[in-house]
Amino acid sequence: MFPHAISSACGRKRLDNGTPLRCHSNQTATFCGYTFVMRIIHCFRAPVGGLFRHVQDLARAQASLGHDVGLIVGSSAADPLTEVRLAALTPSLTLGIARLPMRREPGLSDLTAVRAVARHARLLQLDILHGHGAKGGAYARLAGGLLRARKSSVATVYTPHGGTLNYDPSTHQNAIFMALERRLETLTSGLVFESAFAANAYATRVGATGAPRRVVHNGLQASDFFQPVH
Repeated sequence: MFPHAISSACGRKRLDNGTPLRCHSNQTATFCGYTFVMRIIHCFRAPVGGLFRHVQDLARAQASLGHDVGLIVGSSAADPLTEVRLAALTPSLTLGIARLPMRREPGLSDLTAVRAVARHARLLQLDILHGHGAKGGAYARLAGGLLRARKSSVATVYTPHGGTLNYDPSTHQNAIFMALERRLETLTSGLVFESAFAANAYATRVGATGAPRRVVHNGLQASDFFQPVH
């Protein structure tokens, strides 16, 4: 996580005597010699594919460090496999799972969804609102902007996972989405990319300056490897 985002989320406090710095929870975690705990929500439209795998790994890792974690996902994705995976992830989600209508294409319904995300985040007293994909990233950052206008210190993080970066650069649709990405970056506390390719694509098409950014590669679990039978 970005040090400035942690500082903002925790009220810009730092304890030098080893006393745990608590945001809103009773659990603790350690970062760079200081003890923090944060309340984190991952917001994304479709809990499927590589994006969902990324979020599952990240949420479990954050929970194992003592953070309180939850999800906001689109309500339309409800196939049996998705439900099984969400159920398996639930024990790590102390902030639960909220399901909201999220249309794939932009529309007026997005305004209602952004307000719902902001309301949910405010009720949970979040420290980090992490948006994944184009839709989740837009919702998280717009909702974060609404909350900060009300003096909240919530930090907003964005991982594109391709998203708007997948459009043909020669199209009008791409030009519109890149303009929106540039505007949304003003509401972004930090950018996380799962590959150098995605980071370079974003820098080329959206801009190389602005919000701080890091590349954090996807990992593998021991269970991902074939176990030979002896």
